Amino acid sequence: ENYGFEKIEVRDNGDGIKAIDVPVMAMKHYTSKISSSEDLESLSTYGFRGEALGSICSISQVSVTTRTAADDFSTQYNFDGSGHIISQKPSHLGTGTTVTVQKLFKNLPVRKQFYSTDKKCKEEIKKAQKLLMAYGIIKPELRIMFTHNKVINLLNCCFS
Repeated sequence: ENYGFEKIEVRDNGDGIKAIDVPVMAMKHYTSKISSSEDLESLSTYGFRGEALGSICSISQVSVTTRTAADDFSTQYNFDGSGHIISQKPSHLGTGTTVTVQKLFKNLPVRKQFYSTDKKCKEEIKKAQKLLMAYGIIKPELRIMFTHNKVINLLNCCFS
């Protein structure tokens, strides 16, 4: 919503985040996906370095809602700027994970001003669309939907 300044939401219907990983999931440089350098050879997921959530927490308000198949219900976790959980509450979402980012660049007024023109915002939307299109080509079984201000701008139901 509003070029991401108000809200960015990414949702999947994957396995969810295991309870043991929840307290540290947004800490910088934490990852549950690799435990040795050999694991790098067999990764089948994206985002394994533990940088994305920690970084986005430092510049916005972040919540993660997740549920594994073993959980009775999903839980929404809210984070502070350091990636620590500050609150949690039950949620109605199904199995998988939803990351919600609000107030992007809330504490970086110069960065927010840099992206304040319509032209710059539209350029960034195009970059995001191109990235999602690339993911869709690499993984044609994915269903990717990109909406902006409640308008569908990109829909991928198998590119193959």
